[in-house]
Amino acid sequence: MTDLINNDSINQILPGLYIIATPIGNMLDLPTRAKNILKLADVVLCEDTRHTSKLLKHYNIKSQTIAYHEHNASAVRPKILKRLKNGETHALVSDAGTPLLADPGFKLVREAIDQNIMISGVPGPNAGIFALILSGLPSNKYLFLGFLSAKAKSRQTELKEFCNINASLIIYESPRRLPSLLRDAYNVLGSRECAIARELTKYYEEVIRGSLSELAEKFTSSDILKGEFTVVIGPPKKNDQEYINDKTDKELQILLKHMSIKNAVDFLSHSSSIKRNVLYNRAVLLKNKNQ
Repeated sequence: MTDLINNDSINQILPGLYIIATPIGNMLDLPTRAKNILKLADVVLCEDTRHTSKLLKHYNIKSQTIAYHEHNASAVRPKILKRLKNGETHALVSDAGTPLLADPGFKLVREAIDQNIMISGVPGPNAGIFALILSGLPSNKYLFLGFLSAKAKSRQTELKEFCNINASLIIYESPRRLPSLLRDAYNVLGSRECAIARELTKYYEEVIRGSLSELAEKFTSSDILKGEFTVVIGPPKKNDQEYINDKTDKELQILLKHMSIKNAVDFLSHSSSIKRNVLYNRAVLLKNKNQ
């Protein structure tokens, strides 16, 4: 089943839900087929109607917009599904990039599938994949983590789950939390290769590469950070040793109750395969938390 005639200028599409990728910065990156579907859709579902309206206005698209985001999704979703069942055509977009990646579109698509509503879409820009391509880090295996928890302890627990995954990790982060993310990633994963991409496809596009330890030291304050950040962390190297896990944390916490950081690390390093500098950084973090 196809959504449209195979040419650049169409005047009809099949009813259903279309998942449309939109530009991540440069408005010229909107595919031709995406423009056609947005023009013909009865409704464009978007996270922020003000943001999406700028894109639609740029291409003289006058379709109705309806806000669909994490705060109203539960209330709005049944109404959307009812209209789709009645034969309407809706286009689902995010503020930037491909919908369903770090946005609330997942449940809508799942329920539309359950109700046998036609699902199609237009592939296109994605900040995570583009950052991975520009990073120079291994791209044969990668894991998209989206936004990690805003709370340090929960974020560290999440990172521990991926310590031994032999793949590049893709993480979205805000300027305010970038320094703490890099610090936690270094303490949990060790000094892996890393790339930080910001303002992708925009005038101030920048990719900063280095080790996690170097970048954690470079980005120590969020005061001067602006833009939207994508962090790509390389996989563990073949000769890397095991990194911090919950068992190691508990052992360190017990030791730190009875001895100094140096002595605790010395004691544990004799029975652990974890690098001493990783143990030391983790011990400092745990000690500061308990004070």
